[in-house]
Amino acid sequence: MTITKRGKITASVLLYWLAFIGIYRIGGFVSSFFPRDIHFPGLGNWISGTFAALFITWIFLTWEKSSFASIGLVWEKGTPFRFFIGLMTGSCLFFVAVLILLAGGSGELQRVPRAGDVYTFISLLTFIPLGIMEEIAFRSYSLVRLNQVFGLRISLLIIAFAFALYHISMGWSVYVAFGGPFVWSFVFGLAAVWSRGIALPAGIHISVNILQTILGLHGNKGVLWTVSFPENHPARTEIVGLSVQFLLLATSVMAMEFFIRRKQVLQA
Repeated sequence: MTITKRGKITASVLLYWLAFIGIYRIGGFVSSFFPRDIHFPGLGNWISGTFAALFITWIFLTWEKSSFASIGLVWEKGTPFRFFIGLMTGSCLFFVAVLILLAGGSGELQRVPRAGDVYTFISLLTFIPLGIMEEIAFRSYSLVRLNQVFGLRISLLIIAFAFALYHISMGWSVYVAFGGPFVWSFVFGLAAVWSRGIALPAGIHISVNILQTILGLHGNKGVLWTVSFPENHPARTEIVGLSVQFLLLATSVMAMEFFIRRKQVLQA
């Protein structure tokens, strides 16, 4: 039986993800034997995970006789600027989503008493290696290779599913994984393809993670503000929250279609 190029690349990407998760889990297991600062949970895992993602990527590129430059995973003069634009873009997208949620759910922001010490702010910075690690694993080698044989639509869909399943393997519920990471994966993926690298999506990813944590959407650590809703409006709040996620997904799909058609026009 002849294995097609599409089949080879699909198998390669699946093996790439399995290798990354395997090494990441091994690193987490080893680090569990060392003392951990309670203010910076997961920092060691995310830093080691970033190096694991780079190492796995290097192995696969070497095997294919390719380079980091071929997948846009290189430091360039404009990298810091694209990262900064990503931070601003992610912040704007998140604040728009929160404003819609607050308005539609009749909610309000409440300051958490005695929050905001230096350890809280430093702990928020640990999301930097986490965001970079996940962007390397899901929006560099894997996205470029899948896009070569499936096109942008199917590639983004495959990676969105993989990104959601990855979060489920980390203990997230199916509902949260597909309501959050699955949707945001389209945003990150489109940003990666448009900018031909991970600096822009990494900035978006990191800013969204930090802001979600500040508002208590990632647990109780690092919370500075909480979103409060009337007790008699739980169903309404749930509907508005789902509507916000659907709006983000719909906007991402429209942006993807615009990008694809614009590229087709330029190539015509």
